[in-house]
Amino acid sequence: EKKSVFDKTREQLNLPDVEYTSGQQACFNVIAKKLPKSAVPFQQEIINLILKENLTLKQVEAGIVFLTTNTFHQDSFKQACGIGVTYKPEEIQQYLEEFLAKNTQFENNKVMSVVSKQFPWAENEVLKKICTEATKDRVVQKVVVVKEKKAPIPEGPVLRPLEEVYDIIPKQNRYEQIPEEQVKHEEFLKSLGATILTRFPPEPNGYLHLGHAKSLFVNFGYARLRGGKTYLRLDDTNPEKECDEYVESIKDMVKWLGYEPFTVTHASDNFQRLYDLAEDLIIKGHMYVDDQNAEQVSEYREKKLDPPCRNRPPKESLRLFREMRMGMWDEGTITARMKIDMQNANPNMRDPIAYRIKFCSHQQSGDAWCIYPSYDYTHCLCDAFENITHSICTLEFNIRRDSYDWLTHIVGGYRPMQWEFSRLNVTNTVMSKRRLLKLVNEKFVNGWSDPRMPTLVGLRRKGYTPTIINTFCQLVGVSRNDQFIDLGLLEHVARQEFERTADRCMSVLDPIRIELSDFTKEVEIDYPLHPADPTKGTKKIKFGKVFYIEQSAFKDGTAEDFLFLAHDQNVCLRYGPMIKFQKIEKDKSGIKIIASHTWDAAEKQEFQSKLKNQKKTMLHTHWISEADSRIAEVRLYEHLFLSKDPMEVEDWIADMNPNSLVIKTKARVPKFVVEYAKDPKCYKVHQFERLGFFVVDEESTAQKPVFNRTVALKQNYE
Repeated sequence: EKKSVFDKTREQLNLPDVEYTSGQQACFNVIAKKLPKSAVPFQQEIINLILKENLTLKQVEAGIVFLTTNTFHQDSFKQACGIGVTYKPEEIQQYLEEFLAKNTQFENNKVMSVVSKQFPWAENEVLKKICTEATKDRVVQKVVVVKEKKAPIPEGPVLRPLEEVYDIIPKQNRYEQIPEEQVKHEEFLKSLGATILTRFPPEPNGYLHLGHAKSLFVNFGYARLRGGKTYLRLDDTNPEKECDEYVESIKDMVKWLGYEPFTVTHASDNFQRLYDLAEDLIIKGHMYVDDQNAEQVSEYREKKLDPPCRNRPPKESLRLFREMRMGMWDEGTITARMKIDMQNANPNMRDPIAYRIKFCSHQQSGDAWCIYPSYDYTHCLCDAFENITHSICTLEFNIRRDSYDWLTHIVGGYRPMQWEFSRLNVTNTVMSKRRLLKLVNEKFVNGWSDPRMPTLVGLRRKGYTPTIINTFCQLVGVSRNDQFIDLGLLEHVARQEFERTADRCMSVLDPIRIELSDFTKEVEIDYPLHPADPTKGTKKIKFGKVFYIEQSAFKDGTAEDFLFLAHDQNVCLRYGPMIKFQKIEKDKSGIKIIASHTWDAAEKQEFQSKLKNQKKTMLHTHWISEADSRIAEVRLYEHLFLSKDPMEVEDWIADMNPNSLVIKTKARVPKFVVEYAKDPKCYKVHQFERLGFFVVDEESTAQKPVFNRTVALKQNYE
């Protein structure tokens, strides 16, 4: 048999098995649930008081509040519970008479609450009787104050302070430095007026995406907070995948997000220095030339076997390395490898490749080189050359930290500190450059700037602002735990910004034409650009003979449960008159509704009463005048993939959302909004009332305006 709440309380408090009143049961339930731990030793005394003094629930709850900040003493507890406090009915009546004499407009139904506060330990029945008697013949003349309804300007998200967000990042370099190198390092920082140096080192083999935005936020933001500076370094060591287009887009996006590197460098700036160091490492026995092919290298590393050429004499390796440099060997025939530890548990320590042959032109250095350094060789040394104090990267590079530390130690000089944070993974998209490149090259999307892409150029084209993206990154924070963030959070941040900043307008995506049979003259309406922000002002919009509403706001038949315009049901236009259906006409251009209208408030009130009797709510639909609007193309974007994590789907291409783009070619948009189409890169966002937030597209022209939906309207994000 299922136990009641009080049965559980009886067992917990070890109460005698006797009958208790409902009031006593309520009191004991509160003791079991809310009694502070500090008062548990006095639990039995409190139970005895409840029974002896016949305490009410109100008294017990007052005692609990007392015990949350005070130690139990029987006398003070009794006082807190009001034990022994009595009130004479005459005393209550006199207070009430004086109160009502001073507050002639005070509502009768609120008198009881006032008296209860003044006499907290009086029995409710006594108070109720006195209040009822005192107010039974009392008449209060209600004063109705009509207040202008004003929607509040929405607040932005609550953000953790940046100091707290970045607190996880170590403040000091973990390595003990060579004294003279430390002095040189400190002098260099002093010459820059910086306390720390970070770097943002993307490879120019694609466009930056949302994951890079987090890296920018971490590297630039942390340096800015700590009085440091940040390099933008193009990690250009794979010439066959890199080009000027990617380089320029990276610089553009860094600037767009509001970050300013104190200098821009390229890994290729150091090609000669890196080569000279490699020769030195070969001479010292820390690097050798290997003639295994790629499959053999992989096999030997997996089996932890020493390559046959591992102990090749330094002089021979140096000769072969110079022949590589002179182009005397074919691609894939030989490589230069760092000589670390082929039996190490970390596979990245098993003699990683330092140089490989590539006969292709480099976008920065041209045809000067036919051998190119690897990431594992280049990255840590460029950090050292640039005096980076914090080499901050994502956790997948954690496996490379050992080889990073080994090489900077072997070379000598200043040793930077690598520190990793979790990469940003977002639902319903992919952020692998390889997969993004496949989407672009195979025309699954319309280029890198397709608004469905997670690229920064795509997000900008969709209407996202730097503030939205940086705020999103601050909300996500910096962590070493895996992060798989719902894309809805980014959309939520966007809505919050646009709710505050975006001008409003009424547009119609699927228009149905309405003509007024009783039209006499055009009316101008003062339309508020932001109902919650009067400083934005108003716009004059026209109400004329021909206007449009959404097809979804009309039912060709009787209304029944429908709430908008139908054969037997009127509809009110937002900021406009009430419309009454008359008939439907059809011609070559399609169908049109013939209707009458009225501005009469009494008729609107009568219609509202009729709906109320039908248990319906009177709604207002948005509309747009033909004379005040232009036909525009409106693109409705949804998530690119159906699955939350398409990376885990076997056929990720088949998981693409077939409805990720829906195009409305005959939408109606206000002329004053279409004006922004003349500058397609203004990225001006408007709220199309009831529909969402929309931005001018980059392909938009004065002749063919195009708008993209940034986000739909939703109230909350959970």
